Amino acid sequence: MIKPALITLFLVLSFSAGALAQTQFVSDDLQINMRTGQGDQYRITKILSSGTRLTVLEQPEGEWARVRTQSGDEGWVRKQYLQSEPVARDRLAQAQARIAELTNQQRNLGGETSTLREENQRLSSELQTAQVEVQRLSTELDELKRVSANAVNLNQTNQQLMEERQLLETEIDVLQAENERLADDARQTWFLYGAIAVVIGVILTLLLQGMRSRRRYSEWA
Repeated sequence: MIKPALITLFLVLSFSAGALAQTQFVSDDLQINMRTGQGDQYRITKILSSGTRLTVLEQPEGEWARVRTQSGDEGWVRKQYLQSEPVARDRLAQAQARIAELTNQQRNLGGETSTLREENQRLSSELQTAQVEVQRLSTELDELKRVSANAVNLNQTNQQLMEERQLLETEIDVLQAENERLADDARQTWFLYGAIAVVIGVILTLLLQGMRSRRRYSEWA
């Protein structure tokens, strides 16, 4: 039967091993050796260069730690060559890459700012044009309202004039009829006067002839 003390020790060791599984880096010291065991007497399995990324699997008491490379190789290295941050060279490269990225972003932002400025100018110009157009349309609308009001007044005036025209045409028809009647009366009167003149002429002719006949008879007597 497994003793409780052994179980407790196993759990502690398992927890310790899990807690120690952290990422560290080979320090700036040129190159280090990864060996098969905890000591220089063990065989070298791999030479690790400065900045190599390692996963620490175990850190027992002593100078050595068991690690795994990113390619999956496992072995033991001295703890003094490990550090929790990338080496200065890698940090410098990362900083330079970050600076280059930020510079590129700044350049892109500068281009975007210029584009946005041009777009803002274009939109401002379009806004001014739209405002002028709105003012023009507003003026045309006021003019249309005025013309519409005038059109209503003109329509009423036109209807009134049409009524007056109809009255005048009726009066003209009456006057024309009266004129024609008067003309007929005048023709009849002139005809009567002509007939009277003819009768008078005939009477005068007869009288003159009678007077001449009497004169001749007196001369003959």
